[in-house]
Amino acid sequence: MLGDWREMVTDAALTAAVGPEVLARARPLVARSVLDVRLAEDARRLTGLVQGEGPEPYRTIVVRTDGGRVGWAGACTCPVGDDCEHAVAVLLSLRPSVLAAPGGRLRGHAAAPG
Repeated sequence: MLGDWREMVTDAALTAAVGPEVLARARPLVARSVLDVRLAEDARRLTGLVQGEGPEPYRTIVVRTDGGRVGWAGACTCPVGDDCEHAVAVLLSLRPSVLAAPGGRLRGHAAAPG
């Protein structure tokens, strides 16, 4: 259900998941470095491209999880690898669409094959 993303993109939820430092590093990436975000048809997986300092963008995947304390897990091709600022930037890029849509439905993002 898409409404589940709504709870995961708040400042409080992201701070609890990764800490205030990672959230602060992710914020500027949203406007200048998130190149593409796609939502899987089952609405449980986001894939994104986030430009780092190198020539190739990082490939980032964020998956909703049924267990765990934060409800999502991120994986990235950056050196950090898991739950990094790039994964948080992908989540932050969805915030306007998720919060503005009735019931948390995403608008304005392409659906990726499931």
